[in-house]
Amino acid sequence: MRQQIINILLFTLIIGLGIYVYLDHDTGEQSIAEIRLEQPEFLLGEPNAENMLLACKHYGVKYPEIVTAQAILESGNFKSRVFREYNNPFGLYNSREKDYFKFNHWSDAILAYRTKVEYKYGEGDYYEFLKYLPYAEDTEYISKVKSIESNLPP
Repeated sequence: MRQQIINILLFTLIIGLGIYVYLDHDTGEQSIAEIRLEQPEFLLGEPNAENMLLACKHYGVKYPEIVTAQAILESGNFKSRVFREYNNPFGLYNSREKDYFKFNHWSDAILAYRTKVEYKYGEGDYYEFLKYLPYAEDTEYISKVKSIESNLPP
């Protein structure tokens, strides 16, 4: 009897998941879990401006050039301690744990950026959005990001 209940619950879970995935596909949008399953070649390379930009575009970041410039600035061109030890190019901070978020791969941080920062964005100038957050305490932050963005590879 117990095994039958477990089987029914598993069957219900599988059917429910199938319906969820079907409905998600019905919207034409990919879920983050589906996006993360894809592993293009550039993710195997070293973290640099070109690979970060490709990954941001691949994962559907709204302003990939700006976000790439943020990653370069925040991570000291991918050399900071937080980047090296935590795979966290954005300096995303977990206030509950009082520490930076730790990721298995630097591309995981892009998905976290989407769910922890970008989701708050509505419309308009993305730089104004970053000022509104405020994303960084440095009063020159936006001008530094703009400067880095203007020098990104095409």
